[in-house]
Amino acid sequence: APGQKWEVHPAAAGLPNDDRQWIAAYGSSTVYVSYAQEGTLVTNPPGVVGLFVTKSTDAGKTFGVPTPITPVTALDSVNVQGNLVVDPYTGNLYTAYLLNASLNAIQVARSMDGGATWTSTTAYTGPAGTDNRGVFPILAIDRGGNLHLVFTRVEANRHCHVYLTSTANPSAANPTWLPAVQVDSGSGNTTTAVEPWVVG
Repeated sequence: APGQKWEVHPAAAGLPNDDRQWIAAYGSSTVYVSYAQEGTLVTNPPGVVGLFVTKSTDAGKTFGVPTPITPVTALDSVNVQGNLVVDPYTGNLYTAYLLNASLNAIQVARSMDGGATWTSTTAYTGPAGTDNRGVFPILAIDRGGNLHLVFTRVEANRHCHVYLTSTANPSAANPTWLPAVQVDSGSGNTTTAVEPWVVG
């Protein structure tokens, strides 16, 4: 029966500073693992945190070599990354993250070739003095192919609120994102709402 036997199959780099592992499955046998890793392995310079993905085509028994999601420069050092999602109809992959250089902006990386190559665009930019580090920026894709992003925006006064934005064309070169709307409400939600989640 499923779940009766478990085996360990290292999927990443085997270093103690691998972090934020997220898993997504496509079909019956394809498994992806994304994670953050500080430099000194693969191609990232020392001290620079990059995002990587590794892929299994045999239901997690073996994994290929890690592929960079983010560019390997100091300006692209990642601060926070969100989950990994895969469109069950197209196989396109998406993940959201924040750069150290622009904590008020959220980037969404996309792969349309099974994780082999990635491109990133800015999905949201908050007002000056805010940041989006109320972990984590979370994505979900629905049956219509719309991509939804929820995140916590930390205001200049350190109050936190959860926001939602969506795009109907996530595979476009420059996806069109709707204006972000605050989703926490009510008289008791005046100062702190964090750690959102969304499902497709």
